[in-house]
Amino acid sequence: MKKILFVLTLLIINCSTLCAQKTYPEWTKAELAKANTAVNTSLSEDEKLVFFYCNLARLNGAKFLRTYAANYLTDTSEYVTSLKKELSQIKNLPMLKPDRGLCKAAAFHAEDMYKKDFCGHNSSDGTSWSRRIHRYYFKDNNKPVCAENVSYGYYTALDIVMAFLIDRWVPSHGHRYNILNEFKIAMGVSIRGGMCAQDFGQELLTPMN
Repeated sequence: MKKILFVLTLLIINCSTLCAQKTYPEWTKAELAKANTAVNTSLSEDEKLVFFYCNLARLNGAKFLRTYAANYLTDTSEYVTSLKKELSQIKNLPMLKPDRGLCKAAAFHAEDMYKKDFCGHNSSDGTSWSRRIHRYYFKDNNKPVCAENVSYGYYTALDIVMAFLIDRWVPSHGHRYNILNEFKIAMGVSIRGGMCAQDFGQELLTPMN
């Protein structure tokens, strides 16, 4: 009986996540499932969807442009035109997978930004972003390469991801680079109010599923 209830719970969770995702006929069920790397974690639905949208962009950037991203790319600014050019060349990058340590680091920072009403990479006590991440993301004194995106004022997963990808007013396109970097394979995400912290790593140290 317990086993049946557990299976039913998983089905409900998976259905809830899939229903939250607007789908397009261009995307196959296999592609959508591949991108949905956080579906069986304890993350919120929007946090799971951040993984989903980032992974779709990495899986097939051109298709992502025609579907989920289309409504966000209506102007002719350098940020939009450069994103279109870059995404059109992206295909079959490794999927970002949820890392427990990175999710804890992101949760700490999102909560800190929300409570102290600020947005930045360093913690409110002055701790650097990399030192904070490495409190949670390390193994045998090894501190893998990490990176971070932060945003405020965006309340849906797709708004958050598109803000990072367009990277308006960021000449280096650093947020976009983190999401589309082929060497980044692990990620942690936390959304608290309008604050989002997204932490990346080059090693999956503590998989969440």
